[in-house]
Amino acid sequence: MQIAMKANGYNIGGKIGIARSGEHLSICIFMSMGVLHLNDVVIGLAHRAVPDFK
Repeated sequence: MQIAMKANGYNIGGKIGIARSGEHLSICIFMSMGVLHLNDVVIGLAHRAVPDFK
């Protein structure tokens, strides 16, 4: 939603990466948007602590 207004009408491509180690959960979103060679790059990072249920 943060880039929805800027990305309207552009070509968008990207990747999502999720990694977990113990109770740490990290998420990275990489997006490239633009027309031909006029591209912008957007990177979003998030971290959460999720307790282990044993």
